[in-house]
Amino acid sequence: MPPLSGLDRLTKDAGADGIRRPPGSLEKYAEQLARIESALARMEAGRYGLCTGCDARIPLTRLKADPAIATCADCKEPENLSV
Repeated sequence: MPPLSGLDRLTKDAGADGIRRPPGSLEKYAEQLARIESALARMEAGRYGLCTGCDARIPLTRLKADPAIATCADCKEPENLSV
């Protein structure tokens, strides 16, 4: 059996500890994890720091504010995905 991805592990373990979580919190963490895994994939491909929308360089100040950001300010991600 192949190893579970971070998202699969998060989903598999959800509620296993008996802790009640606010509605939507698991989805929020799953979205954040997906953004981080996507950023890691861009690093491996040599594309980290380049906008996925227009290939422009993402300013360092923007990357420092959100290291998983995938777009420049002109191609801004929807607000509900920001960390």
